[in-house]
Amino acid sequence: MKGALRHIAKTILWCGWSFASIFPPAYSQKFIRIWYQYGNRSRHAQSRLGRPIVFIAMPKSASKTIAKRTAAALGTTIVLIARKRGGQIWPANTTLSIREVLYASLTRKVLHEHCVADNITIDQLKRVTDHVVVHIRDPRQVLVSMMHHFFDAEEDVDRFGIEPDRINPEDWTSTLDYLIDEVFPVLLKYVIDWHKVSKEGSLDVSFVTYELFVRDPSQYFSNLFAIWEGSPGLPVPDINQHFRKGDSSEWRNILTKRQQERVNRVIPPVLLEEFNWPCH
Repeated sequence: MKGALRHIAKTILWCGWSFASIFPPAYSQKFIRIWYQYGNRSRHAQSRLGRPIVFIAMPKSASKTIAKRTAAALGTTIVLIARKRGGQIWPANTTLSIREVLYASLTRKVLHEHCVADNITIDQLKRVTDHVVVHIRDPRQVLVSMMHHFFDAEEDVDRFGIEPDRINPEDWTSTLDYLIDEVFPVLLKYVIDWHKVSKEGSLDVSFVTYELFVRDPSQYFSNLFAIWEGSPGLPVPDINQHFRKGDSSEWRNILTKRQQERVNRVIPPVLLEEFNWPCH
């Protein structure tokens, strides 16, 4: 029953939003802010915030663990605001669901997903907020973690846009060659595009990194809550989900020398410098 009512509510929100989309994003942002200010009279921890919490993250970066810890600290839950579509490789196949965005925003949830920084996603996000947090990880290590993820998924990998017969747990080298050809460009574009958005100023983007989360979780969450004004020093529960090893340099031991040379030479130096990732 609750699920049906939630579906009806999301549909009504979507219909109203379709009409509201004829107005500039500033109007809908103002409505969301007023809604949050009205909700500030409640006793929930998150009610101290003046805008939605949008936590975008690369795949295989402990993002579900981080999002759930954040939500628990704020006394709320997470809502996944995107869906996978066919025909493209994950995360390029991730499409924003405006119904989920609206539902999560108006119910003060943590909005989370692996959304890419395409024009449609940016335009939709700008209608609910002027600021997002993007959590990233060295794409070389993401590649290795995705390989293990695909090994576990077995024949289900096609929903990630991956050819099942190219994923072979008995032959890591050929599997990684395939992933470097097909997946690594998608991961690299993910970071490049969000970095470009942050520099263009069309949407305020704050970056946090997996590497800091592994090295110093307390500092990571301190930085995270400092971005979301009004929530400093909140206790963060120890919740783990989809958190494998927490190794930031495993790729050096797994990729062959030739494979390392291939991935290293295509990463823009500006990303290595800005996110403090090793050159090789």
